[in-house]
Amino acid sequence: MADQISHQFLGGVVEGFYGIPWTKEERICLFQRMYHWHLQYYMYAPKDDTKHRADWREPYTQLELDNFKDLRIAANNNNVDFIYAISPGLNISFSKLTDRKSLLDKFQQLQSVGIKSFAILFDDIESNLSKDDSLKFSSPAEAQADLTNEIYQQTGEPKVFLFCPTEYCGSHIGPELNGSVYLNVIGEKLHSNIRVMWTGNRVISNRISTKSIKKLIKVIRRRPVIWDNLHANDYDQRRLYLGPYTGRSTRLLAHLSGILSNPNNEFEMNYVPLYTLGAYCSYYQKVYEASLQADSMEIDTSPVDLSSLGLKDTEIGTPPGDLDLKDTIIPVTAKTADIMKADTPQDMEVISVDESKSSIIYEPRKVMVTALSDWIPYFYESPLTAGLNTMDTELATSSGEVEMECERVLKPVSEKYRKYEGKLSVEDLSLLCDLFYLPGEHGPAAEDLLQEAVWLKEYGYKMHQSHHTDTEDKELGMDKIWLERVENFHRISERVVQLAIRLVQIPNRELFRQIHPYLWDCKEAVLLFDSFLKWLAQAKDDLKSSSYLPKDPSCLSGGGLTGDIQRLLPHVEHSTELYSYKNIPHSCMEIITIRPYQEGDKSSLFSVCLKSEQNETESFQTFPDIITDIRVNSYLEFSPNLCFVAEDNWGVCGYIMATSDSTEFYTFLMETWLPRIRKKYPCPNDDTELNSESQLLGSLHQTKIDMTSSILKDFPSHFHVELTTRDRGKSILTRMVRCIISVLKAKGSKGIHVDVNEEKFELFEFYLNIGFKKLDKSDQLNKSRIGYATLGRWL
Repeated sequence: MADQISHQFLGGVVEGFYGIPWTKEERICLFQRMYHWHLQYYMYAPKDDTKHRADWREPYTQLELDNFKDLRIAANNNNVDFIYAISPGLNISFSKLTDRKSLLDKFQQLQSVGIKSFAILFDDIESNLSKDDSLKFSSPAEAQADLTNEIYQQTGEPKVFLFCPTEYCGSHIGPELNGSVYLNVIGEKLHSNIRVMWTGNRVISNRISTKSIKKLIKVIRRRPVIWDNLHANDYDQRRLYLGPYTGRSTRLLAHLSGILSNPNNEFEMNYVPLYTLGAYCSYYQKVYEASLQADSMEIDTSPVDLSSLGLKDTEIGTPPGDLDLKDTIIPVTAKTADIMKADTPQDMEVISVDESKSSIIYEPRKVMVTALSDWIPYFYESPLTAGLNTMDTELATSSGEVEMECERVLKPVSEKYRKYEGKLSVEDLSLLCDLFYLPGEHGPAAEDLLQEAVWLKEYGYKMHQSHHTDTEDKELGMDKIWLERVENFHRISERVVQLAIRLVQIPNRELFRQIHPYLWDCKEAVLLFDSFLKWLAQAKDDLKSSSYLPKDPSCLSGGGLTGDIQRLLPHVEHSTELYSYKNIPHSCMEIITIRPYQEGDKSSLFSVCLKSEQNETESFQTFPDIITDIRVNSYLEFSPNLCFVAEDNWGVCGYIMATSDSTEFYTFLMETWLPRIRKKYPCPNDDTELNSESQLLGSLHQTKIDMTSSILKDFPSHFHVELTTRDRGKSILTRMVRCIISVLKAKGSKGIHVDVNEEKFELFEFYLNIGFKKLDKSDQLNKSRIGYATLGRWL
């Protein structure tokens, strides 16, 4: 049986992700862009549209139908075929006539507004038949094929009709057969004009080889349409994928009947992925014609030995690239690092020798640069409606859902960051794409950043743990080289800051809002690691914990580059709750620098301490230095190397001070520090006027530390943090706490505690949300400190 499906190639987009569906305006904007990208098919299949999936029997209202009609018209205006997909597999009864009628009625509703192309999806469902269905059908595959065939015929045998099987990727195939009885039945029973969708060897396939698709064709008896999840990000809320479409040889095109990309949830983030997909699909006709000249494209339908199908990729020279996020990581070598950085076709890394002979070469990085040049104007135009034709603009604005906001953009005030202001360049956006590249690889700039961070941490620990006695390292000048590379990492981190500052000022606020949380998180991780390196450069004592060092650049541990950088920090091996920024300011880009304390910072620290501790209307007249002596000077004298200063756009805005061994600190406090300053600040008399100053004097003379408390054993380290009122949200506090936890973990601490005023409810809640717990009141170290609770956290 020859392949009866039309040779027309379905290149386009499937909105098939979990999460908030795109808006009507975003879809109309997509159609306009697809016209320029030469992508001609759009499939409507958002999992969170209840009438598409969970409540598929429910008919659409007239208003909803009108919206579908508007979308169909907008699609047609841009030469895009609108495909409506439905996913009834969660609860359909294949043998129940009423369910079949409900499904047909749904399709006919869409036909009534001019939609002519359809799909039935059975992905992500249980594969068992109900008791009633099993009486009529021998298998789920037979039931699905029978239902789909009937709907296909009763809707008039549409030119485009797709089917997504329950086993839609190689990893879903049972290992006992090394093949699929299910897919074989689908191939045999499903009408030959219905196209079958496939995601590759995995749900998210980093690579799809021609050989694996040839094997699949023998089973399903037709060329598949790839439902491509390469850029889908609905499974990891901390990642975006802005890299080019890659990992597929151009020769693969001859064995496909289409590619529909299921991209990022964030609509505006799909410009490069879809632009480059269009460039890749544009080679289809040339590849197909070349393949016809080389050999017959007839489908081989000779009997198939199911046990030998081997739908997994076993091509010679093809590494196991199609990995799940949990797959074992692969060590990096200089050779593989160079391959990743090279501006050569990424798919050429994984194809066979025969495929590499193809004269039709798709170069994803070069196409990406062109896409970036094309994308830049959108950052400086009004969102969504920019570039739409007249009729599409009327459709976009007629619903009244588009709100043209006039949001004031706040620019950094400090002269320190003025040099970074300016319009985005292709180089800026290239860095952005590299930071958020693909599921299985970082972009070249991000890979350089990560490998530099790995080297700096590894050799930084080595130098400290050897107490600089390694003669060979000294002869090689490793200390000097290490410090120079710390400065180099700082320069790299400044590039990320520059990108962030330029992005925050773009007029297209919708685009900005979609990228900002991801870039903010990445920027914070890079700057935090930069702070850690600055501390490491001046740390004088031995370090106890090296924690995580990534062995590869494969990003398979979650979180992308942001996660990899965060995992380099010592605390991360036990915790992830410090990663999330839930309340990121949308109107400004706060650039926070956290660095080790320097002697010249003392007056600024005193100023922060006074502002944070005093009431606005009250000052300490008799003893103006009492606050700083109690809150600051004891830490600066005992452990200045564990003091960090935070600077925002306007200057010093906070500090955090810590001790790794609280027992030693409190011994110093009781035996050396307090006796000294008690002489400086006499105990108030009973008739002294009661005010903040006299209360502090009283507490100073009443302080007594319970050195038998279990807190000192279980949570041996502690910290003290102060911020001015300029802190926006909890962003600065979060960075500072993460920084000190990383440092204390590096010094081998197993736990940390902090005293918190119980009346400061938001602050109390903040610590609980990042893994602290309230400790037993009876175990409190300083029982004379009324109104405070001690919180502890394991490291």
